[in-house]
Amino acid sequence: MQLHRHREAVAYLDRRGVRSSELIEHLRIGYAPGGCLRSWLTQLGYPFHALRQAGLVTTAGYDIFGALPHRRALAWVARAIC
Repeated sequence: MQLHRHREAVAYLDRRGVRSSELIEHLRIGYAPGGCLRSWLTQLGYPFHALRQAGLVTTAGYDIFGALPHRRALAWVARAIC
């Protein structure tokens, strides 16, 4: 998990009151720096059309979270791709 390598992600969780490494691990909270989600999921074998169908990438192929206004986290979101 690369969460601990990104201070901004750890600081965000801290501000939200999530400080326990056990909880973070149990909930499998992660972090994908901008532009990495699509490439990571395609490396895992998920086809582009499945990422589009799940709403994770734009039609141009960009990570949907990077396309959000001001690139701010707007909510706690989890998606399972099965």
